Amino acid sequence: MNYNNLIYRRQFLLTNSKISKRENWRKTEISSCGETFNLVCHPDLEFEHSQNKLEIVLLGYFLDPFHPSLSNKNIVDEMADYGSYRDVLKRTDSLNGKYALLISDGNNLYIINDATASKQVFYYLGNDTVWIASTPNLISAYKELDKTEDQGILAYLNSSEYRNNNKAWFGYETPSKNLFILPPNHFIDFQNRRIERFWPVEQPRKRTLNESTEYIAGIFKGTIESAALRYKLHISLTGGWDSRMILSSSREVYQDAEYYTLKSPENYAKNIWDFLIPRKIADKYNLKYSIIEFGISTPEKEFTELFKKNSIFNRNVFTEVYYQYIKLGFEDRMNVTGVLGDQLLRAVYRCSGETTAEKIANQFDVSGYPHIIKSINDFLDSIRSYSDTFGIHIMDWFNWEYFSTNWGGIAATEHDIAREELRMVNCRELISTFMHIPDKYRYKDNPVAHRKIVKRNWPELLDINIEPSNIQHRNLKKILRFLHIERLVENLYRRMMH
Repeated sequence: MNYNNLIYRRQFLLTNSKISKRENWRKTEISSCGETFNLVCHPDLEFEHSQNKLEIVLLGYFLDPFHPSLSNKNIVDEMADYGSYRDVLKRTDSLNGKYALLISDGNNLYIINDATASKQVFYYLGNDTVWIASTPNLISAYKELDKTEDQGILAYLNSSEYRNNNKAWFGYETPSKNLFILPPNHFIDFQNRRIERFWPVEQPRKRTLNESTEYIAGIFKGTIESAALRYKLHISLTGGWDSRMILSSSREVYQDAEYYTLKSPENYAKNIWDFLIPRKIADKYNLKYSIIEFGISTPEKEFTELFKKNSIFNRNVFTEVYYQYIKLGFEDRMNVTGVLGDQLLRAVYRCSGETTAEKIANQFDVSGYPHIIKSINDFLDSIRSYSDTFGIHIMDWFNWEYFSTNWGGIAATEHDIAREELRMVNCRELISTFMHIPDKYRYKDNPVAHRKIVKRNWPELLDINIEPSNIQHRNLKKILRFLHIERLVENLYRRMMH
């Protein structure tokens, strides 16, 4: 195992300070708004640079579901010929990918990331110095970061609630002073040293259920076909609806793809159907399918220490999984997953009455942390007008831009040590179209929209059972959901199990 290549793997750093080039890393200079910015990035991070009317730098990759054959270079060259950075921002609405994107018009420099911020961007904006990176740890390799003095943040960081929530982070502040996380649908304006929302800007097109699901089915299909033209696909397979929907999109490429299920003693005991159903599908369609086992061995100490060093937010939960990916020779496969599908595509928890920070904090068992309640409240205040104007439920906004994106971004950064990842829902057009489908068709236990998408892309897959659940358990969940206490009961149960 090449440990030298694993440090800060697929990460980047941008600053207007003078920095030395790391061994084997790419270094590029960008001149904009009267400053020179130095960009360094790991050799395994995909990179594309084009300059015409605009200067565009892509750190990561694009997939265009409507034009699957377009490469990163095709898209970046197209963007460089646009007349305004706003045109580039609009172009990203229909793209999938895991990326940070730099846009310069000479007078100013901007940076955005993908629709769910899976390529994390951390920023320090001083009057004289700017530091931007995909993890705080990479910044700290060049600049000493002061620890925050906010006692609320420090208390949560050392709490059992933080550990029990699988180290889920709340808000855009970090444990480092004056270092923040860039949320989705926002850009950094370098000249004015500020953050600005760039999406949404126009009313969404009104579609019927059938029109919406056909449009989304096309996005899924085009995304995976675009990826198949460039990468060896390694597609996660379980017994649930999100997995089936993604599988259906691979119908045209499934003979060249590989499929897998992650298995540990714990998840096997919890839901055997996540193993029986994929095996049934694999046998019926002769899929190249394997089970990757974890929870049965310990990674080498050097790997574990390096993994923790790559980001302050990295957790131990899946360390062995990433280790196994490398040991089993899967580094060259694109990991295709439905991560964030449950949180962004289904009708998530709705508060009874007015949506308040206190009610949300209760659901995550963090109501004892005033700084989290204030942070959630600030977010709700900032998004209410958009929720009313653009017709997306405020809890969908919360899950997209605040909660799920945070833990999803942490997981994506962790994954970078092993291989690249494609999250099939990581497209603004797809997410927003889904969020405009009425809740009753996104219902958690019987997602009609998911069924229609599967039927559109690979109808025969509906002949095989979707993960069954005990009818009494399902009815109990419906009752708890109706009473608006489902999440509360789930949290209580989780604490009892710990």
